[in-house]
Amino acid sequence: MRSNSDLDPTLGLRPAIIIPADLRQAPLPLQLDPEHATHVPAQRYQELYQMFGFARSYIARLYLELHERDLEIGRLWRHQSCQSSAVARLQMEVDRLRTRLEVEGFLWIPPRMRRMMMMALRPTMLHHLHPLLPGKQQLVPAGGDISWPSPF
Repeated sequence: MRSNSDLDPTLGLRPAIIIPADLRQAPLPLQLDPEHATHVPAQRYQELYQMFGFARSYIARLYLELHERDLEIGRLWRHQSCQSSAVARLQMEVDRLRTRLEVEGFLWIPPRMRRMMMMALRPTMLHHLHPLLPGKQQLVPAGGDISWPSPF
């Protein structure tokens, strides 16, 4: 005898999904009870029976959709975990290289910070900033000055 939460192997579902047994069973054939036939008209009884069958099949589909969504959430969590690990490894490599440059006597200034510093120092000479456009990185000797290349 199966419990209410046993899986039906004929559905081909994994054990992770639990569909109540009463939702998995095929509906019983329509039978009118002659003793109570006077209380519920046959047409109304048939309508209710069909509505109940629809509700059962709809709930069973919801269980499947819930399981698929749970699987997708699990995949996304694993992917996010891999991405986080990759970002952490890259950040460690950046820190290692930055430390190495500083030990060798170079001060690394991020391009955005360098542009902000230059704009603050020489607001009227913006045309000299062309070598410091985004994407170009410049190493500056520690304690040294950034030399301005000639625009000519």
